[in-house]
Amino acid sequence: MAGSSTYPGSVDNKTALQNGVDIIDADDVNDCYVMADAIETFVGTIGTDKTQSWTTDIMEYLCNHKAPTVTKASGSTLTVSPGAVAIKNAGQSNRFLRRNVNPITVDSTFIDQGSMADATIYYVFAVADTAASTFTVKFSLSSTSPNGLTNFELIGWFYNQAAGSLSLTGGFVGNVKTNGRDVPNQVKVAASSAISAQTVDASYTVLTGFTAQFYSSGRPVLILFGGAFTLSGSDQQAVFEAHIDGAASGIKSSTYSYGSQNTYLSGVTTMAAGLHSIDIRHKDGSPGAGTIATDPSGASGSTPTLIIIEL
Repeated sequence: MAGSSTYPGSVDNKTALQNGVDIIDADDVNDCYVMADAIETFVGTIGTDKTQSWTTDIMEYLCNHKAPTVTKASGSTLTVSPGAVAIKNAGQSNRFLRRNVNPITVDSTFIDQGSMADATIYYVFAVADTAASTFTVKFSLSSTSPNGLTNFELIGWFYNQAAGSLSLTGGFVGNVKTNGRDVPNQVKVAASSAISAQTVDASYTVLTGFTAQFYSSGRPVLILFGGAFTLSGSDQQAVFEAHIDGAASGIKSSTYSYGSQNTYLSGVTTMAAGLHSIDIRHKDGSPGAGTIATDPSGASGSTPTLIIIEL
C-alpha cells in the first residue's frame, strides 16, 4: 500500500477490509475449490489468438469421427444414420453444428428438384437451413450446388437405376470421404446365379454381372475379386483383369486347366474424384481358354465376388 507524501509526519487513513467483500479467508489454504462438473454452455472461442480457428478444429474433429453414414435400406430407400456434422454455408464462412440421434429414411421425395433419372448418380446432403439442433437431408444431381439449399454438407452418394423412382438394384451406395470424415465407402457385387459359358477371346470381354458403379473421393482404392471358374478344356488359361472406365488397371490374375479353379486378384489404385465404372474382364491366356463358366457356389465354395473399397 502506498505511504503518505508527508510520512513520517503523518500517515494515510486506512479502511478495514471486509471478509467476503474485499477478501476471502480460508480455513486451510491448501484446500482446493470444488471443480464444476455439470455440463455448461460454452461461449466464445478457444485459443489466445481470438479467432474461431481452434474451436472449429475441435468441432470438425468430433463431427468427422461421429459422422452420419448413407446406406441402402431397401430397393427404393436409403438410411442416413445418426451422427454429427459441421455444415457450412456456400462461402464456408459459417459452420452449423448439427446432430441427429435417430436415423432418417430417404425416398424419392427427398430430391431437390425434378424427377429421378435412370443410370444416374445422385449426391446426398446434410442440410441446416432451419433453426434447429438437428439436420435434414436432400439429394441432388449436383455435387456442389443443390437446388434451393443454402447451408449444406455433401455426405454420400448413390447410383440410381430406374427412371421416375429411387431404385438401388445394384446396391451402389456409399459415403464421401472428404474433410477427414472417417466413413466407409465401398460397394460389393456377388454372383446371384450361375454364369453360363462365355467365350474367352483374344481381347478382353466383360464378365457378365460384374460391372460396378463407384464414386471416388480421390483417395486410393482397393479392388478385390475372386471366384471359382471352370474352363471348357484341359491345358487352358484365362486371364482376368479389373478395368476402370474401360481402361486396363494392371490388377489381374489367371486361372488354369480343366475343372473348377479359384482365381483371385487384388490391388490398390487411385482414381480422380467422381463417378467411375469398374468391371472385371477376361481374355485368352496361353494357350487359349475356349469358354469359361461358373456356379455361384463354386466347386470349392467360392462365390465370384467383386469388392471396391476406398481407403
